Amino acid sequence: MSDITFQVENWFSCRNKMEWLFPIHWEEVGVYKDKIKLNFNDEEYNRLAEQGNLVIVTARDKEKIVGYHWSFLKHHIRYKDSLTATTDVFFLHP
Repeated sequence: MSDITFQVENWFSCRNKMEWLFPIHWEEVGVYKDKIKLNFNDEEYNRLAEQGNLVIVTARDKEKIVGYHWSFLKHHIRYKDSLTATTDVFFLHP
């Protein structure tokens, strides 16, 4: 039986706890690593989180974050009455 749980969390309280996963995730899915470096635009993520437009779901094994799903929350460009979450990234440590 697994101890993994999933929950919505606040970007500001979990961002640094997820950071250890970023290079592992990048190694798995990154393309053109020799030309495009892993370089988060934290200012933009912070702005989106402050506006309530960044949804973070974490996977935790006990207390340790072992995965995440990030999405942007906004009104759909074609259906302006529809609030839509668009996936940015997702990763679960193997």
